[in-house]
Amino acid sequence: MRAQFRRTSGPWPGILGLAIAALLLNPGAVPAQGTPGGVACIKELQVPMYTFVARQSLAGGTVRARITIGNSGKAEALSLDSKDPDLKQEVRLFLGPASFMANCAGKQVLLLFTFRLEGEPEPKPPVFVWFKGPNEFVIVSRPKSPALSADNRGRKGAERDGLARALRD
Repeated sequence: MRAQFRRTSGPWPGILGLAIAALLLNPGAVPAQGTPGGVACIKELQVPMYTFVARQSLAGGTVRARITIGNSGKAEALSLDSKDPDLKQEVRLFLGPASFMANCAGKQVLLLFTFRLEGEPEPKPPVFVWFKGPNEFVIVSRPKSPALSADNRGRKGAERDGLARALRD
């Protein structure tokens, strides 16, 4: 079985890809329990990355995703369970285009996505993703600091604004 991965932009480490590849290349590492397919059924999946949607949730939390795989290799049904609607929406956006192994049609995959905001706010906070077997992704970022307005950009910003006004007048 050959695993295919598409690298997405972002600062998260390649360890995630290696963990998924190890599971795909060693299906015995995923417990077989009747109809559940486990992560061995995942062909391609982009992990949620704390976009503006998830950042609306200040508390973070966990989303439990149950995916039923259709004959086309796409999700036939997607059930999301979480107390936070913003985190559910974030996961829904990223799981929509996922693809699965053709021989897993009719099986279900259960994935957990845990979101945490930690540390001091930053203008462009990094996002880190860890895979915790057998089926959990932990997505961690720092809070995003508010955008600077004209009133709090400092002396140079005020000087530029004054110069721009002088040139317009």
